[in-house]
Amino acid sequence: MNSFARIHSLGRCDTVEDIADTVSFLLSDMASCMTGAIVDVRGGVVGGHD
Repeated sequence: MNSFARIHSLGRCDTVEDIADTVSFLLSDMASCMTGAIVDVRGGVVGGHD
């Protein structure tokens, strides 16, 4: 995990709380205007690279 965190845009790996915060937002009234959106929760990493 530490080697992955070094190349990660955030300098750390995503946490369970990161995912839970996103889900909480999507279930809230603040996301009421979002329709058909894909929300990536990956800190900017695609295929292990920024």
